[in-house]
Amino acid sequence: METLATSISWQWACTSGPSSIAATNLASSTTTQKLSISSNLLASGGPYVFTATATQNTNSSPITGSASVSITVALSPLVIQLSKGSGDVNKNIDFTIDASNSKDPDTNSADGLAYAWTCSNHLDGTACSTFQAKAVAPRQFLKQV
Repeated sequence: METLATSISWQWACTSGPSSIAATNLASSTTTQKLSISSNLLASGGPYVFTATATQNTNSSPITGSASVSITVALSPLVIQLSKGSGDVNKNIDFTIDASNSKDPDTNSADGLAYAWTCSNHLDGTACSTFQAKAVAPRQFLKQV
């Protein structure tokens, strides 16, 4: 009668994905059934395919099985931060609204963000009839009256 081993060894691999991941970055050992992936290790997009292989050694030959899972990393919503919140302004004074603290949380940067400014009447949603804005910087505009 054959005696089975009491332990199973595990091996994890990222078998496909938009960016390569070294096995040392998968934060698993050969004895764990769980795969832990550090934050910001995976790029947005996908899918990534992770494969777990389990091996149980017996007296005659190893018994092996594997399974795969597909994971897609979603893009996070952009974080928009404006320096001038809602409120009243004097119509005869120029003011600046600054969005330079906005960022893409997936890169923690504002690099690559494009900005478009519009004005609408908060009472009825119509476009501002006398709105004239000039670009001060890519992330700012100055209201001119």
